[in-house]
Amino acid sequence: MKDRETAMRDLRRVYRHPVMIQAYETTLNEWNEPVQTWKDWKQVWVSIEPISGREYWAKHQAQAEVSHRIRMRYIPGVLPTMRIVYGERIFEIESVIDWEERNEYLQLMCREVVQGGG
Repeated sequence: MKDRETAMRDLRRVYRHPVMIQAYETTLNEWNEPVQTWKDWKQVWVSIEPISGREYWAKHQAQAEVSHRIRMRYIPGVLPTMRIVYGERIFEIESVIDWEERNEYLQLMCREVVQGGG
């Protein structure tokens, strides 16, 4: 049975976003040439929280960079080389934090880059 503090902490973490974690893999095409593609690794439920944002100009195109914290239950093997796909949105994982070093929850510090716009 959970103590009150743990139960309250769990209530604050509402995992309501179904996402796909993808890994970057190198495969061979029909001519035996290496091709790098994103492959689905694992589907999980997460909490996505925006924590900051900024806009900037790159190559004469407006871009918006939004940083997010994604929280999820602990899964071994999640790496900063992976990405999160939520619908049409893509989050690049910047760092993977084993929250409180208990192998219970992960915090993924991510960034979403949105092209174009208005």
